[in-house]
Amino acid sequence: MRSSFIKQLGLGYSFDKDREVLSLIYLCYFSIVLFSTIVILLHIADEPLIPMAYRYHFLILLNIVQLLLVRFRLIILAKFMMLTLFPFFLLILPIITRLSSDEFYFWFPYVPIALSLAPHFILHTSRDRPALIITLAAYLLLAIFIPGFMIQLSEGSEKIVPIVLENRFYYGLIPVIIYVFVNLALGLVFAKNYQYEQIMLRQQDELIQTEKMASLECLPQGLPMR
Repeated sequence: MRSSFIKQLGLGYSFDKDREVLSLIYLCYFSIVLFSTIVILLHIADEPLIPMAYRYHFLILLNIVQLLLVRFRLIILAKFMMLTLFPFFLLILPIITRLSSDEFYFWFPYVPIALSLAPHFILHTSRDRPALIITLAAYLLLAIFIPGFMIQLSEGSEKIVPIVLENRFYYGLIPVIIYVFVNLALGLVFAKNYQYEQIMLRQQDELIQTEKMASLECLPQGLPMR
């Protein structure tokens, strides 16, 4: 019963053959639960919703659409939406619309770090290497420039926490250091895992060839001619 439920959640994909697709599916589930919780907390709060808060509703819908795309085997499109539209509405849209608040200084610099983990899981280390490198470079730029943009946008209209302004360099440097460390470590782990998989595949091929040769040697020889 439990295994059938897990298979249904996986939309027919298996971990052995479709590891990246399953990672995308469960990232969508996680995002839906996370942003649904945020939306519920926003609606039960006494304060009225700011316009930017409604993007969480859209992110829930976006993840549902991605699950539908995966269900209909449109994997590349679903991955593209996860790697582009998701960070756009979560990080870039508030900057473009110039809608920000003091709370962003504390958690926005670290959101690109969390988002940068997704490409390692939904992209193949070898097959999708160009897309992986481009995506990680884009998230690194977001981690570098977003804290400064958020402070600049709010200086004229809202009160900035003094400690943030006094330590702007360190507030920008720390997320970058964490970003580089986390992604290098995760990249090495996935690269080593890929190497071990290739070694296992070669050993399996060699074992199959050895068994074939052994079976040929065991075949009875032709009868001698009289």
